[in-house]
Amino acid sequence: METTKEQVIRLFLTFLSRYVPIGQAQLATLGGRGLEAKIWSELQVPSEHGWLIERNRERAENLIINHRYGTHNQLRTFDRILAGYGEDRAFIDAFHLDLCGTLCNTAIENFSPILPLVLKSTGRCLAITVADQRRNLVLEQWPNFRARAKRLFGAQASVLHEQIVAQQRCVPVRQDSPAFIKPFDSGKAAKREFGLLIELTELLRTQQLPWIPVAVERYIYVSRFRRRPFRMRTYLFRFGQQNSNSAELAFSEAWINSKMFFANDERFNEVKTPVAGITAQPITKGIQKTMEQQNPKLIDLSGYVAIPKGEYDQLLADSQQLSAIRSALAGVGGSANSRPAVQPPSAPSLQTHIQGKRSRQPRKLWEDLNDREQIEWQIKALELRAENGGKFPNGTWQKLLKEDFGHYNENLGRSLRSALARTSGGFRQMFESRIQKIFGDDAKTYLERLAQV
Repeated sequence: METTKEQVIRLFLTFLSRYVPIGQAQLATLGGRGLEAKIWSELQVPSEHGWLIERNRERAENLIINHRYGTHNQLRTFDRILAGYGEDRAFIDAFHLDLCGTLCNTAIENFSPILPLVLKSTGRCLAITVADQRRNLVLEQWPNFRARAKRLFGAQASVLHEQIVAQQRCVPVRQDSPAFIKPFDSGKAAKREFGLLIELTELLRTQQLPWIPVAVERYIYVSRFRRRPFRMRTYLFRFGQQNSNSAELAFSEAWINSKMFFANDERFNEVKTPVAGITAQPITKGIQKTMEQQNPKLIDLSGYVAIPKGEYDQLLADSQQLSAIRSALAGVGGSANSRPAVQPPSAPSLQTHIQGKRSRQPRKLWEDLNDREQIEWQIKALELRAENGGKFPNGTWQKLLKEDFGHYNENLGRSLRSALARTSGGFRQMFESRIQKIFGDDAKTYLERLAQV
């Protein structure tokens, strides 16, 4: 069985393949002992598409001898090496910052030039691995980190920390550990994660390119090196192409709402955590006053439910239109029985508004499907391809996407081809495991269909 570290590496490559086919992506990682390079070779990543960065001379020599990928000895100057190959090679679709410690000070300084390479790529994927059992400045300088968080997230800083604490309390803890082994401390774990959120937010906000993630996954696990256990954390990010006026809050929102997985010498399982969320655009005092004047009951509710400003504005506009309709029906200054019925003047505009809102809904993307729908579509597409001799005849692929997603373009096509690639080769076993996990007792039917293609 694979180690948890090997599983995490494969999970990151699976994460990347949702957006870029593995064989076309340009990858880079800290070389270490070559575990990642070994998995790249198994997945047939071309030699010119992989980079191993290792400053230890002995390890670097072993990487050169045993692996076919490019090597470099300094993380801080890696961007210059890529620049030497031309602008068409100066990007990294997926970078794994696999640290022996934590993201702070020198590590941040050395990693800073790498971020633009990731953000301007097609993949825009980043993995950061940190060690729980190493010195962490957030535990020693907590008041300083708390002040930095307040500058970044404002009044929501304490809410963010409390929600991370609640999530860390859900992480499974071994009950049979010997008394001399220090138990898992959810409070310290929350501070470590909160500290990483602060460090990474401060680093990302200096970038010129969009950096709000559209997908985040968190993995907590025990990694064993020479039989010694080390508790590690790996965070996966896929950055989007749009910015926000409240970028820091949007980033933290994506973080705390992401799924969290845990493994201790076995396969990863999702940790069930409390529902989290913050208001990315807090209600201003001026808007709040208008709310009180227009609908006092709504402001009472807003004290208990976080309503983003855009949603509130829409609710308020709809409320005003409905009030106008009600007034017209009842007759201004009288009752509905004392005056003839009046055609509500606001009804056409309200209907137009609803129709316009529907027409502006985004087109369906691969990410809009839930887990069951994704698997059903993958198997359906595989069956269609098998019926046509292992390929999609002219026009069949475009027709399939238009029928199932309502449109076709190159980006959607690329995402779905990547989705199909994750069902075969080195990903087949992981795909079968995913079917078993998602469908449970019904998985047999889907596995049988998969076996036929």
